Amino acid sequence: MPKYDYDVIFIGTSNHALAGAAYLGKDLGLKCLMLERRAHIGAAAMTREIYPGYRGHVAATGYANYIKGQIVDDLDLEKRGVEMIKLDPWLTALFDDGTYARIWEDPQRTYAEMEEKFGKAEADGYMAFRNRWAQVAMMMNVGIAGEPIKISQLLGGLDSSTGFMEIGRDLLFTSLQRGMGEFFSNKKLVDMWNLWLEGVYDAPSAPGTLFAIVGHLLMNEQWTVNKGGLGKVAEALASAAVDYGAEIRCNTEVVEILTEGGKAYGVKTADGEIITAKAVVSNAECAATVDMVGEDKFDADYVRKARNCWFEACGNTISFALKAKPHFTGMPDDSLKGFIGFNCEREKAEKAFYQAHVGIIPEDPLMIGFLISEIDKGTYAPEGGAVLTVYVFPNTWDFADGSTWKDPKNKQKFYDNLVNSISKYSPDFKDLLLAVDGFTPGELQDEFGMTRGDHQHGLTSWGFMMGYRPIIGQDFLKAPIKNLYYVGAPQTTTGISGYGGLNLAKIVEQDWAEINA
Repeated sequence: MPKYDYDVIFIGTSNHALAGAAYLGKDLGLKCLMLERRAHIGAAAMTREIYPGYRGHVAATGYANYIKGQIVDDLDLEKRGVEMIKLDPWLTALFDDGTYARIWEDPQRTYAEMEEKFGKAEADGYMAFRNRWAQVAMMMNVGIAGEPIKISQLLGGLDSSTGFMEIGRDLLFTSLQRGMGEFFSNKKLVDMWNLWLEGVYDAPSAPGTLFAIVGHLLMNEQWTVNKGGLGKVAEALASAAVDYGAEIRCNTEVVEILTEGGKAYGVKTADGEIITAKAVVSNAECAATVDMVGEDKFDADYVRKARNCWFEACGNTISFALKAKPHFTGMPDDSLKGFIGFNCEREKAEKAFYQAHVGIIPEDPLMIGFLISEIDKGTYAPEGGAVLTVYVFPNTWDFADGSTWKDPKNKQKFYDNLVNSISKYSPDFKDLLLAVDGFTPGELQDEFGMTRGDHQHGLTSWGFMMGYRPIIGQDFLKAPIKNLYYVGAPQTTTGISGYGGLNLAKIVEQDWAEINA
C-alpha cells in the first residue's frame, strides 16, 4: 500500500468543510489537511471592518440559525466562542404607509398582536397556516441532518386523503400570493410573506413559491445571530478541527485533483506542490471540481449536468455603517431586536423580480435587515454608532445594456438604489450614512466561486432542491470518481450550519474500509 501524506485533503474551508475535518479527526482519528486559496478561513462566513471602528457582515447573511444542537455539543462550540443571541421578533414587515406587521417566536404572541391590529379572523388564519404545514416542515427539517429526501419520499409521507392531496398540490404548484391569500384577507398580511422569497428567484405570483414560507418560518427553532459576528462561527469550527488533528493552510490554491485508475489520490497546488491523501474532499461547485480533475475523467452526461446547475444572482449581503441608530417610521423600538423587512408589497416585489430577470438592477429590491449593533452591543459599532445589515434580493446578472458587474457604475447604482430605498422608511438614513460595504454578484463569483453570484451555490427552487441538488442521479456527497467527495453549500441548502460536514463524516466512515483497500 502506498504511503500518503494525509488521510483526507479538503479543498476549501467553508463551515461545512471545517465541521467535516473536525468530525473525521474526532471520531475516526484521521489526519486531515485543509487548503484555502484565500487569506482567511470560513469562505463567506466572514465579519470585517466596513469603516474605521465599524464591523459588518458582507458575504453570508450574518445569522446562523442552524448552528445548534448536535454540532454545537459534539464539537464543544460554545467553549470555542459560539454564543447564539435570539432574534425576536422574527420579522417586522414595514409598509409604505408607515404601518407594520410582526411575527414573534411565540405563535401565541403573534396571534394576540394580529388579533389586536388586524382582527380575530386574520389571527385565526395565522394559526391555521401554522397548523396546516407543521407536518411537512417537520419532514423537511429531518432531512437537513442526513441525505436529502426526494420529492417522491416527501409526498409519499403524506397519505392520499383530500387534505394531504391539497398540501401536495400547494407545496409544488401554488404561488405564495395565492397560498397566503387562502389564510389572510388583509393585503398587508399576504404581502409580508414575500420577504421570505430569498434564494428562490421567482416572484410571489410564480407557481411553487409557497413552499419558501414552510422552510423559513416553520423549520427554524429560532432565528439567531452569533455574538461577535458570523466569522466567530468559522473560527470556532476551525478551532475544533485543529484540536482534533487537522492542519489548515491559507493562501494555498489547489489547481488540480490528482487521479489514477479512476481514483483520487491527492492534489497539486498553484506552487506546483504535490500532496497525496487517501481521499479528497472538494468544497467547490461541481463544474469547478470537474475542471480540477479534468473533464475527460468524467462521463459526458455528468459534465453536461455539472455545467448546467441552476445558478442566479439571487441575493447579496450589504452592511451600512451609521453615525447613530436610524429611526424607521412607525416601527416600535422592540422591533430592533429582530429582522426588519422592506419593500414587501406585491407591486414592488413583482417589479423587482421582473427587473432582475430582464437585466436591470432592481430599483426597490426586497430586503431583510437587522440592526446588528442593537442586538450585539459593543461588537459592531463604537458607542453611539450603528450598523445595519440587509440581505437584498433579487439581483441581476445578464445586464440588458450589455455591461457586467465589473463596470463600476453598476456597483454604484446597486448601492444608490439600496440607500434610496431604505431612506423611504428612514428619513434620517442618508444623513447618518458613513459607509456601505458588501459584495456584488460579480464579486461573489470572483471571490468565492459562486457562479453568477449565487450566494447559495444554487437556487432554493423545487428544480434544484432535495434529490435534484446538485446533479440528478449523483450519490449523496460523492463524485463519480472513487475517493473523491463533495462538501458544502453546492450540495446542501442549510446555510451556515456545519451539517454538510457531519453528513460527509458519516459517509467517509462508511466508506473507509473501501478507501483503504
